[in-house]
Order: sequence, then structure tokens, then C-alpha cells
Amino acid sequence: MITYRSDETVAEWMRAYWRSQGEDIDWPKPYICFGAELDGEIKLGVIYEGYNVWDVNMHIVLTDRRAITRRVLQAGFDFPFNRLKVQRVTGLVPADNMAAREFDEKLGFVQEGRKRHAFAGKVDGIYYGMLREDCRWIK
Repeated sequence: MITYRSDETVAEWMRAYWRSQGEDIDWPKPYICFGAELDGEIKLGVIYEGYNVWDVNMHIVLTDRRAITRRVLQAGFDFPFNRLKVQRVTGLVPADNMAAREFDEKLGFVQEGRKRHAFAGKVDGIYYGMLREDCRWIK
């Protein structure tokens, strides 16, 4: 089941995940949450924040790959590109998280730069971006 929530349910689930990874992450408000559930439990969380007329930041936590379906991907990219009408989506991924980086690249994100010491333990972050015209998940 796919759920869009503006409440704290998905955001708190994502915060708890990051705390379990040694990060104390929060997002500036306002934001909106998007989640996918399997068997009544959240397995995918997305937060969109930092919206301006051309860009929005997208943060993803995925704990079960079965939560990623074509329908979920279409819904996940429909929100920023068709509802918010931004021209790009931006993400920041820990440089040492190769699984997340490969996942983003398979989705169609392109590596654009590096943010030094962006995560705990002085881990750099890799900026990824996707342009509206490059997104294969929207109509």
C-alpha cells in the first residue's frame, strides 16, 4: 500500500532508521512525507523538503526492496515533477553508502558534486540530481 502523509509517522520512522545508523538527522519544515508499506509496516520513506519553484530535496530510506514497485516509483516522482512542478530533484547520499548510490543511479539520478563531512564520522556526501526531462518514471 502507498501512503502520502503530512503527519510525523513516516518522518519519525525515517529518523529512527537514521539514529540506528549513528546519524541524528532531521529535516527543515515544511516537508511532506511519502511512504510505502508492506504487511502494515513502513518499508520505504521519502521526505520532500527545501522546495522552491525549480527544485526540491528528496530523502529516501528503504529497508525492504519489495516496497519498490513501478507504481511506487511513479508516485514518488509524480509528486515533485507533476504536483510541485519543479524542474529538478536533489539528493545527498553518504559517499561510503555504495548500495544507496547505486540505487539512486539506477533510478536515474546523476552524480553532481561532493559535500565534505556531510555525515557523522566526517563522511562526505555525494550530491545527486534528476531533471524533469530525464525522469523515466513520470508521464
